Amino acid sequence: MFGILNYYKPIIDTKGYVHSIDMVYIEYFSYAKPEVIVDLVRKLHEKYPTLKYQEHLGRQPNSRYDYYLDGVALGGAYVSAGKYTNYDKVSKTFDILPMFELRVNPNKYFHEPWFQELLTELLNNASSGMLRKYDYAVDVPMEPKCVKVLESKKEPGLYKGTRYYGQDGRHGYLKVYDKQKDMQRQKIDIPPLTRVEHTLFAKKEVSLEKVYVLENERLKADYSDLNDTERSLVEMYLELKALGSTYEPKLGRKMTHKLKEYISGQYALLDYGNILDLLLENIRAVFKATDILTDDDGFMQVEEEDIPFLE
Repeated sequence: MFGILNYYKPIIDTKGYVHSIDMVYIEYFSYAKPEVIVDLVRKLHEKYPTLKYQEHLGRQPNSRYDYYLDGVALGGAYVSAGKYTNYDKVSKTFDILPMFELRVNPNKYFHEPWFQELLTELLNNASSGMLRKYDYAVDVPMEPKCVKVLESKKEPGLYKGTRYYGQDGRHGYLKVYDKQKDMQRQKIDIPPLTRVEHTLFAKKEVSLEKVYVLENERLKADYSDLNDTERSLVEMYLELKALGSTYEPKLGRKMTHKLKEYISGQYALLDYGNILDLLLENIRAVFKATDILTDDDGFMQVEEEDIPFLE
C-alpha cells in the first residue's frame, strides 16, 4: 500500500523563472477491470461530494480523442479505463486492455487531500505506469512583449493574444501567453507573468524552441555593420515603435537574427539547463511512472472509416 506521497514541487531557477510540469498523461497497466477503477473514483466522490464529478461510460472509440471505454472526471483529474486494442475490421469490434490513464495538472492538485487519496487508490491497482505526454511550462515574471520566440521553424499562429508554434497537441508544440490575464479571469491578482509552455511526448527526443527574454531595454546604436537597406529597416521600425505601434516586422529568420539587437533590445536566450530532467525524475517518482513507447498520439493505427464513431 502506498502512504502519503511526497509533494510534487516546481523548480525556481537563478533568475526567478518558475519551471514546472503543467500537465501529465500517464497510462498504467491495471490489476483491476475498468468498472473497478470507475467505482473507486465514484466512491471517492462520495467522500468529497463538493468536487465536480462527471462520468462518460461505455464510450465507443474515437480516433480524434482517446481509445478508452470509460472516463470519469473528479475535481481537476480525469481517469480513463479500459483501453481499446486489436480492431477487427470484419467484426468491427475491439479487445479491451486492462489499462487506465490519469490526466492531471500536478501544479494545481497534487497537494490536495482528495488527489492524494485518488492517486494512492489508483497506484494500489496498478502494476506499472508509463508517462506518455506532458506539458513543460516556464513562468517568466515579465509582460508577453518581453518574451520572443526567434528562429523557430514551426508554423506560427496567434489567437486572442496567445502565440502558437506548431500543431496543437503535437510533440514540440509551443504556446506563449499572458498568465497574469489568465489569473485575473479567476479573480486572482498577480504581477506581470508570461507562460512559455511546450507539449512533449515521453518517447520523443526533447526539442525546445529558442525563447529570448528581455534583460535590458537598451538597443545597439552602432549601425556600422548594417547596409543601407538594413539601416533603413531598423530606423523605420524604431520610429513605429516610438509611436506606440506593436507591429512586428516579418524579416525572415536570418534577417531577424541579424537585426534583433538593433530592434528588440538586449535579449537573453532562455536557459533550460537540466531543470526538465529534474522535474521528470520527480514526476516519475511520485506517479510511479516510466517512459512509454507508443505512436505519437498514443492511439492505434486504424482506418477512421472503419471505426464506429459516436454521433
